[in-house]
Amino acid sequence: MVKSKGPIISLTGEQLLNAISLFLDGDGGLKSVEDCVKFNNCMKQLGVTVEHICLFLNVINSTHDEAVLSKLLSLGAWATLHEWLSEFKELNETPVLVLLLETFQNLPVSMEMLKANSTAKIIKGLSKHTDEEIKQKSAATVDKWMQLIKSKTGGKKKKKKHKSSEKSELKPKIKSPPHSSEHLNTDVPSPPPPTIFKEGSKSDSERTTAKQHNVKERSAGVEAGVIKPKPRGSKPAKSTPAAKPLVSAASSSQKRCVVEGWPRLHQLLCP
Repeated sequence: MVKSKGPIISLTGEQLLNAISLFLDGDGGLKSVEDCVKFNNCMKQLGVTVEHICLFLNVINSTHDEAVLSKLLSLGAWATLHEWLSEFKELNETPVLVLLLETFQNLPVSMEMLKANSTAKIIKGLSKHTDEEIKQKSAATVDKWMQLIKSKTGGKKKKKKHKSSEKSELKPKIKSPPHSSEHLNTDVPSPPPPTIFKEGSKSDSERTTAKQHNVKERSAGVEAGVIKPKPRGSKPAKSTPAAKPLVSAASSSQKRCVVEGWPRLHQLLCP
């Protein structure tokens, strides 16, 4: 005996079949969508015995119009079937479980129905049942529903990828600068070498040579009588005004001699 929410109506299987025969077509299935309301009420009120439940399941399995089945499930038959599945799983009624699995396999379920209760979880657990027929039918039902889930979720993923590709196409493409050696600017001048001495400065060797040359010139001028020797102990004068008239009074030949060298000047002045 299955739990009932309403008052128990004692009917035999034949009496129940005669009561619902008004809703059935020649194949034993529901005739139209309008008959779903009354049939659903009968399922809720009269589905209390194994005989009655099997009768209702056979009527559903004989209905081939998906619009009629979808209407019946939306009226509450999905919840009623879930209750029957849970109770017969606890009772381990193999024949009724096989009939229930056949019913679930033929129903046009939706994602909302699978999320509404634990029917899918229970059937997945039955795929490990010891009975081979229950195992096969539950596995086939799970595979069918998994295909439904993949078809729904896979389409959303493809749409998201399509939208992301459209956004990437709309964005302007920024070319990165080339990094190859061909595009490098080789015309940039190299920096000048560091200067050790300042401009105009002389090295130590040049200073020594100039100093020695000045000494020779002074000694030659003293010998020629052009430059007066400095007295010892006297401080060097800052300027030599006496040398200017001598140099200015010299002839052009003497000036050339001064430039060319002091030995020749000495020969000209002292024959």
